Amino acid sequence: LISLAVLFYPTCTMDYINHPFEWKISDFEIPQNEQAFIEPRLCLGRNDGKGNIELMMMIKNVYLQQFNNDRDPRISPIYGDVKNMPKTLIFTAEYDGLRQQGEYFASILTKNNISNTCYRYKGIHHGFIEKLGYFPQAEDALNITIKGINNL
Repeated sequence: LISLAVLFYPTCTMDYINHPFEWKISDFEIPQNEQAFIEPRLCLGRNDGKGNIELMMMIKNVYLQQFNNDRDPRISPIYGDVKNMPKTLIFTAEYDGLRQQGEYFASILTKNNISNTCYRYKGIHHGFIEKLGYFPQAEDALNITIKGINNL
């Protein structure tokens, strides 16, 4: 029995074209002087025609080739029945194209009365946890995770 789910910048749908939520660049508060640097890096999960569909397809083909339905809840949990989900911690990054998926999934859990907390770390991008020792957000996320495990 799983007592705690910990999701770091999760991919919550492999349906790259028809998300059940609207992916909008306007959801990202990007300083004007950093727009040229940050916006091109918001390619994961993006379905507005400017995303990196080829990369997402390659990931699917390498890791998930046995699934022929992009909305299969085993690879796209936003389409699944979450009533048996455990308490969940979700960590997103302000400048991650997958941020909206993680936050949307948190809203589904909340609507289904599943205990969850969603943390959005400002000023950072996808993959921040591997920057432990450089990004204080990575250390904070791991400390929250440890606390969550210790409180089981």
